[in-house]
Parts: sequence; C-alpha cells; structure tokens
Amino acid sequence: MASVILFLFLSFTLIFKVLAQQRYSNISLGSSLTPTTNSSLLSPSGLYAFGFYPQGTGYAIGVFIAGIPQKTVVWTAKRDDPPVDSNVNLLINDAGLVLEAQGQTTTVISAPQSASSASLFDSGNFVLYNSDRDIIWQSFDHPTDTLLPTQRLEAGSELVSAVSETNHSTGIFRLRMQTDGNLVQYPVETPETAPYAYWSSGFASVNPGDRTAGCERNFTAESCKEDHKSIRIQEVLSTAWEDVSYSVLSLSIKGECEQACLQDCNCDAAFYEDGLCKKQKLPLRYGRRNPDESNSALIKVKSTSIRTNTDRNEPAVDKKKSDQLGRGVLIVGISVVAFGLVTLAISGILFLKYRVWAYKRISEKPHWIK
Repeated sequence: MASVILFLFLSFTLIFKVLAQQRYSNISLGSSLTPTTNSSLLSPSGLYAFGFYPQGTGYAIGVFIAGIPQKTVVWTAKRDDPPVDSNVNLLINDAGLVLEAQGQTTTVISAPQSASSASLFDSGNFVLYNSDRDIIWQSFDHPTDTLLPTQRLEAGSELVSAVSETNHSTGIFRLRMQTDGNLVQYPVETPETAPYAYWSSGFASVNPGDRTAGCERNFTAESCKEDHKSIRIQEVLSTAWEDVSYSVLSLSIKGECEQACLQDCNCDAAFYEDGLCKKQKLPLRYGRRNPDESNSALIKVKSTSIRTNTDRNEPAVDKKKSDQLGRGVLIVGISVVAFGLVTLAISGILFLKYRVWAYKRISEKPHWIK
C-alpha cells in the first residue's frame, strides 16, 4: 500500500513539475510563436500573456490579460504597423524579436545587445535577456496606452491613447510626464506649450481668457492662503537633513524664506543656508544635529498660541468659534428676556382677573353686613 502511495505521489509530482515548467517557460533563442498554434507566452501566474492577439483582419503582437474571452491589451509592439497574417513566426535572434514571413524578416523589438531569451513577469513586463541573464530591454520602459501597477512613467515619457478598444494604433491624445513634475495631456503632434495643454483635475487657468498665462490650483490647502492665521514656522537650528528640494530661491534674509514657505501651499519645510532657500515636501528624512552646521530647518506647523492684545494673527477657526459663542449667548439672553416678559404679562392678566372677581364678590354681599 505504501509503495502505491509513493508511486502516486511521485507521479503527481512529476506531472506538476512538467506543468510548472511549461507555465514558467521562456522564449529561448530559436523558439517561436505563431498566431494559430503556440500563440502566446504566459506569465508565471497566468495573469498576463505575450504574443499574438486578433486585430482587424489579422493579428497584432503585445501583452494582454489572459484567461478572459475579450483580450484586454495593455502593451502593443509596433502599434502603427498593419496587422500580420496567420502564416508568420515570431522568434528571437541576436538582433532581438523578429517576424519571419515568406522568407522576409521584420524587426519587432530591437535589442541594444545580443539577445538570448525572453520572458514575461507577473507584473506584465516583457523583457529580453542577454546570455548572462541581464535584462537588456523591457516593455515597461516603452509604454503605449496603459500604465500597469509597479510601472513608472519617467520624466519625459508619455502614454499615447489608442484609436479604440479594438484598434490599438496611435490615437489623438498623449499624456506626458514633464520634467517639471506636471502630468499634462496634449493632442498628438502638438508642441508642449500651455495653449495646447489639458490641465489635470485640480487645476485651472490663471486667466480664463488667456490660456498662455499658465495654470494654478483651483483649491487651497487648509489655512494655506488665509494670511497664515493658523500656521507658523518653527525653526530648528544646526541640523542637517536629506535635501530633496523642489524649488530653490536666492534670498538674503531668513525671514523672506519663512514667508516664501508660508505662501506656498506645497511647502512643508524649507532649508535656509548661505542665502539659499530650499523648499521641501514631507517626509523630512535622515535628520541629525550638528553644532557646526549652519543650516536652519524652517518647518511649517499648526499654530497653538493664545491671542494677546498685540497678536493680530488669531486663527480663523477660533474666530469662528468665538462668533458662534457670541451668537449663542445673544440668543439665550433674548430668550430669557422674552420669557420674563411673557411671564410678567400672564401674571398681570391673572392679577387683574382676580381683582375683578374680588370686586364682584364684594358687590354681591348684603347691605346689612357691616
């Protein structure tokens, strides 16, 4: 009995090993894919596939979500090339990934080094390797119209829309990550200037009548532009931090740097040293105190000070609460006075009625009563 169980265990182990090898298989040098048989390479989990998918009257090559009837394409190779016929082979050679059809070879992916194999990650990233198994090319560096989880859109890169859900050729819009950190949409084949830009949500033109004037946020952070009434700058002397400045200003006075940060809704802190004001965003990291350090960290914090006669920077929230309290006291006072007047009026009426009743009683007594 034990030998039978051992045999079954080894058999199932061998079967699962073979299936796993097929599921994790790469495209090696000389291997090929065809549109009708062995048409795609699965990622290890089977979530994504790389290979041929139907488009128009033929086939296109790309990465798509596998296991569903409608292939959701997330990356396309040579997206503007016409669909290919069913009698082509997609294979790897030293130059990269190529198509062979009727004795002709067309490069699909050009490798910067000699390629030896390819694979598809569970992230949807299709990669080419050299003989040392170093990645020499990856689809994540060449996005088309979709950004996948863990994929980054580097500065200077862009996504270009597809024509439709079934035609993944180049569309009419592009979403570009600019070097200034703004993610801006432009029509295809237009210069990267404000008149052609579609600002992302949360922004609006500075001057609605002049789109060349640029854009600004159409909302403000809490207390950001309310004359700084509820925020203040806390200075931390002789400290050094990781410097990830998003803006550097040349200012001769530290107070000017404080005001510049207070007036900037994006500024959480600023480092001032040698006439330079370096604006920072949270988190501030790797802070250390050094007596020899001349840098001052100017950190924006919530104001908790109590207002004095000379303090005109009362927080707007406290003023609002004070106004509400004053209105409440006024309402209570009016209510008490009104209640007193009503009570007095009722008492007067009752007293008058009692006097009339008493007078009638006296008038009704016999005259012989003395």
